[in-house]
Amino acid sequence: MVKAALVCVLFASACGGPETSGPVASPGPVASPGPVASPGTPGAVQVGWVATFTSFEQGIAGTVTVTGANTLRVTGFRYTGGGLGDVRFYGGKKGLYYNGFAFGPQLAGRAWSGQTLDLTLPPGRTLADLDGIAVWCVLAGVNFGDGRFHAP
Repeated sequence: MVKAALVCVLFASACGGPETSGPVASPGPVASPGPVASPGTPGAVQVGWVATFTSFEQGIAGTVTVTGANTLRVTGFRYTGGGLGDVRFYGGKKGLYYNGFAFGPQLAGRAWSGQTLDLTLPPGRTLADLDGIAVWCVLAGVNFGDGRFHAP
């Protein structure tokens, strides 16, 4: 009985709750390192760069264009609306979105079919904090689809 309680406590603390947990794993491929320098530095993500989503789950599709120092535009966005209720855009580096950050609207619960969305990075975040974007199911720690930025 004590062993079972200890296992439950260890499991609960390792998994965390929704208020403390972040993305934990990505089923998608981990891409090779890309641009990570600050804006204005050669090799950094720049205004005009694009990322095209590769779908792993939920029919993710679309193209993301960097439109300003902290703004992105998603065009042709497609998503079935499924997931565990907390699905967001995530910025990250090297395909490691579980180390990334959420921004933009809540996506789950609504089917998206070719829409355009204008996104703003959260306060304190810049283009230097990402080289790719994902649609991430936060509670499950699942990457529904992602893309890496590159020069057009």
